[in-house]
Amino acid sequence: MITEGSGTRLVYASDPEERHPNAAVQAERCAEAVAVHLGLIPFCGSCEDTGSVTIHHHSHDGQTGSQACEWEPCIERRDAARQANRHTSSFVAGDGLTEYGVQICASCHFGGFTPVPEEYVGGHPVYACTADACGYTVAHTGLIHGLTDGQSLTVVDGRLYVAEAYTGPALPPF
Repeated sequence: MITEGSGTRLVYASDPEERHPNAAVQAERCAEAVAVHLGLIPFCGSCEDTGSVTIHHHSHDGQTGSQACEWEPCIERRDAARQANRHTSSFVAGDGLTEYGVQICASCHFGGFTPVPEEYVGGHPVYACTADACGYTVAHTGLIHGLTDGQSLTVVDGRLYVAEAYTGPALPPF
């Protein structure tokens, strides 16, 4: 029950059909229901916000491994981390010949760039920051000043990168 103003509201009730309720599970479900009601993102009791749950053997309580936490807020945090990593990590093409370096927005220092549909200056595309609230745009000529020989601007999967020959160690064949 949550007290709101002069009244109370039920936000969680355990399942009366459950024959052997687990107090820790019930507490976690209650905390999640309260957090959802209040509009908060709750602390994960399963993984303690690490994103990984330790698996214990049922007979001796020893650790047997780990797995990704499947609680919805943890999944959302994991997806957000992957998205953020995409904005800050370079990658090598599947053929192992070309490395793509990210372009980070000079205004918000987070977003990358994507071409603005049907907007050109001097025959070259205009690029917009990919961060939702940024709105920074830059012309093609504003991005090529720092390029060296062998580097070029390339759009891959709708995102702008600096492409150049890959000179690192050989990639594994898989």
